[in-house]
Amino acid sequence: MSVYTTSSHGESKNDNMEISASGIESKIRSTAPREFQGPDFQGDQNQWSPEDLFSASISSCYLLSFKELAKARKLDWDKIDVKADATLDRKDGRMAFTSVEIKPELVVKNKKDVDKYMKLLEETKDKCLVTNTVNCSLKLNPKIKVA
Repeated sequence: MSVYTTSSHGESKNDNMEISASGIESKIRSTAPREFQGPDFQGDQNQWSPEDLFSASISSCYLLSFKELAKARKLDWDKIDVKADATLDRKDGRMAFTSVEIKPELVVKNKKDVDKYMKLLEETKDKCLVTNTVNCSLKLNPKIKVA
């Protein structure tokens, strides 16, 4: 078992916050999501929101999971970009993420193994810690290009 400890610090004078994690020197500055920034907003619109970080946790964990699975299978690939579109909507009278579309774009060198890579991209969704944790609909829309 592992425990990941984070803390957030904010002040009343603005809408920004600072997030830190145990054992990590760098900090993340964050603010309210764009949808909630009203006329009295006093934060930095160029900072990540917790909602951005939620989406980023999915795309980055998916990417890292893919890399580990590909390495374990000794599959050679060139590069991967993963986009996650997390949809925030009202559900049962509350705001919640209702769906996430994961869009990995994988570049490979060998056309003959495309089916193998497609299966691996699908398996990655099931092996990723974060996608196994979220409580909303997950859709995978993978693409493979041959370099």
